[in-house]
Amino acid sequence: SPPPPSPISHPPYYYKSPPPPSSSPPPPYHYVSPPPPVKSPPPPSYIYASPPPPIYN
Repeated sequence: SPPPPSPISHPPYYYKSPPPPSSSPPPPYHYVSPPPPVKSPPPPSYIYASPPPPIYN
């Protein structure tokens, strides 16, 4: 009888580069532009308050 098929091994390229350590820094693009500082929203202006009722003379 023919010999049993040999188990298929993973392609070698899987082992060319080991996985990066968990402590590796994030990709460089994270540092290209820092996020803008978070500012508290300005208080609502009276311009946007409900308009006064119309005045009838």
